Amino acid sequence: GAIAAGASDDQLKILSEYAIPLGMAFQLKDDILGLFGSEEKLGKPADSDIKEGKKTLLILKVLENANKEQKELIGNALGNKDITKTELTKVREIIKETGSLSYSENLAEKLVKKAKNAIKTSDFETHGKDFFLEIADYVIKRDY
Repeated sequence: GAIAAGASDDQLKILSEYAIPLGMAFQLKDDILGLFGSEEKLGKPADSDIKEGKKTLLILKVLENANKEQKELIGNALGNKDITKTELTKVREIIKETGSLSYSENLAEKLVKKAKNAIKTSDFETHGKDFFLEIADYVIKRDY
């Protein structure tokens, strides 16, 4: 879109410096919402990533920081289509206890800040900057 609109090489570079970290932050937030979000807001069950065995950053960090018992519980939960609500609650607790949730939330915030800084330092017109900054704010403020 930016190329078709005649963006300069410098503007394309800025958009790339904005879009890449923002896309990563969006995915992190999506993974968090996918495990801790409400089914009504998500439009899908909040256990689908676990049932599908997705190895998100939340899971990678929990496996990095968990003790043997916690790792076993997480391993048994991943890909388990018949996981119970009790087991899922335990998975969420372990993700919080091991710092995986806060790590992922903090990283998403840092990535959004990086994206916003790329736009703030650009030569884009004010309304253009505001548009991109609002999108970045939305990505991080989506709730569950």
